[in-house]
Amino acid sequence: MGKIQHVGALAAAAVAFSGLGGVALADSASAADKWCPYKVTASALKIRTGPGTNYTATHQVSKGKQGLGSEQTKNGFRQFDGGWASTKYLQRTGGLCATA
Repeated sequence: MGKIQHVGALAAAAVAFSGLGGVALADSASAADKWCPYKVTASALKIRTGPGTNYTATHQVSKGKQGLGSEQTKNGFRQFDGGWASTKYLQRTGGLCATA
């Protein structure tokens, strides 16, 4: 497989996993721009409006839920599932990081 085909296949895999259109591989993007696959390890993880327990919880996600989360963290939280979640309960899974 040629180099261009290989990169194209990797990019297609990142788009397929994320469900987001226009996703590109994040080999040289800053941490602020990278989104990586994570899995919830808590039985019920609260998703909050901001990066801290002092922010309102908008909803909860169940153990095992997978999705893209920001590689960059703030106050021990990362963006995940439409809000902010504690990094303590998100495990990085295999797979490519992408830029949005």
